[in-house]
Amino acid sequence: MSSVQEELLIAEYNALRAENLQRIDHLAAQTWHILFITGAMWAWLLSQENAVITIAYWIPLVITVLLWFNNLMTIRTIRRVSGYLKKVTDTVQLPGELGWEAYLKQHPLGHMSTWTTLFWVALIVVNALLPVYLLFIR
Repeated sequence: MSSVQEELLIAEYNALRAENLQRIDHLAAQTWHILFITGAMWAWLLSQENAVITIAYWIPLVITVLLWFNNLMTIRTIRRVSGYLKKVTDTVQLPGELGWEAYLKQHPLGHMSTWTTLFWVALIVVNALLPVYLLFIR
C-alpha cells in the first residue's frame, strides 16, 4: 500500500469514526428530546378545559413512532459504518482484540440495545394508552 493510500485510509477511518460518534450523540439527544416533546404535549393537552380535537391526542404517539423509526435507521447506519471500520482494522491486521470495532464484535453491548428497545416500547405504549383512556374510558 502506498503512503497516499495509507493517508487516505486513515483520513477516511477518522472521518467515519467521527460521524459515528456524532450519530451516537444524536441518539442520546433524541432520547431527551422525545421525552420533552411528548411530556410538553401531554401537559398542554391535559391542561385544556375545552374539548381538544380528538386527533390531537394521537399526535404524541405519531411523533414517538416517527422518532423511533429515525432511531432505528440511525442505529442501522452506525452498525453498517462500524462493520466497514472493522474491515479496515482487519486489513491492518492489528494483534488480538485491538481496534474498537473488533473488540465490540467479541464483546457486544447487547444490554444497550435491550434498554433502548424497552425505552421506546414503553414510550409508545404510554403514548398509545393515554389517548385510549382519555377518549374511550374516562
